[in-house]
Parts: sequence; structure tokens; C-alpha cells
Amino acid sequence: MITGLVIFGAIWIAFFIAKQIVVPIQRLAEGTRSVARGDYEFQIRNPGDDELGFLVKSFNIMTADLKGVRAEVEKRRLFIETILSNLAVGVIAIDSESRITSINKVAVHLFGIPDSGAAVGKALLSVLRTEDYECIRRLIDGTLENEGDDAEPVSEVEMQVALEDREHKVVCTMGRINTADGAMLGTVLLFDD
Repeated sequence: MITGLVIFGAIWIAFFIAKQIVVPIQRLAEGTRSVARGDYEFQIRNPGDDELGFLVKSFNIMTADLKGVRAEVEKRRLFIETILSNLAVGVIAIDSESRITSINKVAVHLFGIPDSGAAVGKALLSVLRTEDYECIRRLIDGTLENEGDDAEPVSEVEMQVALEDREHKVVCTMGRINTADGAMLGTVLLFDD
């Protein structure tokens, strides 16, 4: 009977210790899935001061940091969108594959684009009239051809845009969007009527 009680006690202690290890690991797995879905509010109750406790504490700090960074990025995005929407010039940002990443109201109006939200993600060629696109393409190609030369790259072109049965003379200025190490991310186009 004593042997049975000892075995029962050993099994109960083993299950208790296993539960102390498994439950925090399960919570960490749930937490990583929640963070992957974008829920940065997920926090895990700290189980103690051992290695698992350190891991849980690190996870909680990481999610709090991610939440702060996400809020800061969203704030900056809104700030930039507000600036772009209030500029008096048209702005179109494109990525390295000539897909529109951002467009402001002035550019939407200038080129008669029906829906700015639908234009984002589409190829510049599919959104603009062919003659408008060709002027811009020549500007971009000219800048890329002169890249690395000592000569100043072409960065501005004058073009005619038809808007509401009227021709508008527009100056298109191009600037490259580069990473800190100089790799090209895309291009920003400014259209001044």
C-alpha cells in the first residue's frame, strides 16, 4: 500500500511539473499565433522566475514593443497621407515594377482616374492614358539610362494632359525612392499644373 501511495505521489508530481512546463509553452504558442494575426494586445501571465518565466516576460515585452511600433507607423502613415492629400501638386508613387503604391487627390483629378483606391496596386500603364504614360516612361527611362554617368540625369518633362475637354500644360518631376544603402525601391512623380 505504501508502494502504491509512493507511485501515485510520484505520478501526480510528474503530472504537476509537466503541467507547469507545458501550459506556459502552450500559451506562448497561442500568443505567437495571435501576434501573427495582428493581435498585439495578447499578454501571458508570468509563471515565475525560471527560464520559462524569462521567455514569457520577453514575449510580453516584444508584443508591447510591436504594439508601440505599429501605432507609430500608423501615425506616420496618416501624417504622410494628410500631407499628400493637401499638396497643390499631383503625386503618384510607384514601385520598381511601375505599380502605383500611392496617389493623391490632385493626381486623381488631373488624370481623370475614377477611383484612387482601385488605382493603388495597378500598373501605371493601366491607369493612365497611353500618351500620358509614354511621356512619364521616357522620363523614367532617361533617368535610369543616365544613372551612374557624370551628367545630370533627366528628372523633369513638360507634358500635355487632357482634362475636361481642355489641354493642361503639366510639368512632371521625378525622384527616386532609395533605401539607406542606395537600392531603388521605387519612384515618386510630381505633377505641377
